[in-house]
Amino acid sequence: MRGELAPPLTPDASGLWRRAISIAPGSAQLKMTVKPTVKTPAIVTPDALFKCTSIQAAGEVTLNGAAGDNPTGWTLGFIQAQWIETNWGYYRGQTNNDGSVFIQRGRAPARPARGCRDTVGPVADIWYYKSVLGTAAAGATFPLKLTSTHYDRPSDSYPLATTNNKTKKLNFLSEVQLEFHFCFVLTLRDPSLKFHHLKCVYWNVLWQAKFAATGYAAPAGSGWSVTPVAGGNGAHVGHVIDGAPNDARFNNVLTSVQGANCNVFANHETTNPNRSESRVWQNFDVTR
Repeated sequence: MRGELAPPLTPDASGLWRRAISIAPGSAQLKMTVKPTVKTPAIVTPDALFKCTSIQAAGEVTLNGAAGDNPTGWTLGFIQAQWIETNWGYYRGQTNNDGSVFIQRGRAPARPARGCRDTVGPVADIWYYKSVLGTAAAGATFPLKLTSTHYDRPSDSYPLATTNNKTKKLNFLSEVQLEFHFCFVLTLRDPSLKFHHLKCVYWNVLWQAKFAATGYAAPAGSGWSVTPVAGGNGAHVGHVIDGAPNDARFNNVLTSVQGANCNVFANHETTNPNRSESRVWQNFDVTR
């Protein structure tokens, strides 16, 4: 069995040769501190709200170095990517002749058919925006432990009613299905801006529910009931995996320059969904 190679020798400011700062073998740790649960969709007029409790995780890694080595520039944090989304809503009028509407947010062109990095700033941002980063300062002593935390709580909403442009009648929310699949990666960035992916976790949240109103007055109906679909609601967290995800869907997502981040995708799909309308109660193909 081959042993680990010692870090290379590098000169410090005084010209002396020292071992380079390195990751202490076996020191990377990732622990789930809170697992999420989904809540039953809530009616808060004029919308149906889909919420869950938070997912939280804590990561750490230790750096080895010699006295006088400068650890400035080493940063520990989390990168999160999303790789699957199901996101549609179905509406019906009070009667068959009032028609039906299908809102598809999870398919192109509303949402591109590819993964995305979960940030809110410029698309060049790498770190997940709710991570608390662990950074090293000049003068810190070795061994040096860096820590970082991760937090997320996905949510979405659908309006309770929409006007069918073919019948000019209000159509009311009848069913919604949402699935958000993520992977977060505990990552160490060195001063040369190289990323060392240490641990990762796959996780998801999903909702599916049927809705019915007893009152049909504008603008959003009233007397709403919510019936979760059996097997369609839940939150799942995978086990901790060593290293980066061995997944081709992430090859160009984790640290590369992107044209848009996950929040840009989400905003576009909400404001520019794929919309289909019918003059009757039609069964739409939810896969398109």
